[in-house]
Amino acid sequence: MMASAGVPRAAVTITVAAALAALGVAGCGSKANSDKPTAASGAGGGTGTATIGFVWSNSGLFAPYAKPVNDGLDMAVKKLNDAGGFDVNGKKYTLVVKK
Repeated sequence: MMASAGVPRAAVTITVAAALAALGVAGCGSKANSDKPTAASGAGGGTGTATIGFVWSNSGLFAPYAKPVNDGLDMAVKKLNDAGGFDVNGKKYTLVVKK
């Protein structure tokens, strides 16, 4: 991946690594009761809302990129939701971002 002009390559690398780590941790979970479907686990059918948190600095080193990053996130979430959301174990979800 190439960093944009003016964006330090290390900043891009750290941001991508942090995002991948967050996704990896979010995918981890206990399998202790995985055979017992619950409303929270999305036991087939229906729809729901997946709320994700987003943290980005509005000051300091990353401040110049706050608006473009937020705009990009909003565009990606809108595109996903406009396409019908995503499916997990037969349950459809749409995204809501908390900033």
